[in-house]
Amino acid sequence: MIVQKREPAAGKLYRLMLFSSFAVAIYAAGIAAAYAQVGVMSVPGNILCYILAIIYGNLGRAIATIGVIMIGLGALFGKVTWGMAIIVTIGISVVFASSVLVSDVISTMPTGFGAAICAGSNGVP
Repeated sequence: MIVQKREPAAGKLYRLMLFSSFAVAIYAAGIAAAYAQVGVMSVPGNILCYILAIIYGNLGRAIATIGVIMIGLGALFGKVTWGMAIIVTIGISVVFASSVLVSDVISTMPTGFGAAICAGSNGVP
C-alpha cells in the first residue's frame, strides 16, 4: 500500500495567498492600462460595441419582434398571463431605449472622465 503525503494546511494557504496576490497585481496592471487610454476603445470595448451593433441592428429588432409576437400568442391562448406579456414588452422597450439614456448620462459627465462610446448616434454603433 502506497501512502501519499498530504500537504499541510499552511502550504495550501501560502499557495492561495500567492495566487491571490498575482491576480491582484495583474488586475491592477489592467486598471492602470485602462486609465492610460483615456477616450480610446480597448479590445473588450470593441467586442461589446459589436454585440450592441447586433442587438440594436436588424437582427436584434427581428428577434425582439418575434419574441413579442410569440408572447402575445401565448397570452392569447392562455399559456402566458397578460401581465407577463406586458412585462416582457416593457422590458424589450427598455433595452432598445437604453442607448438614449446612456448617451444622455455620458453627455453630462466631465470632459476629463474619458468615457468612450461606440461610434454612431446615441451610443449605438
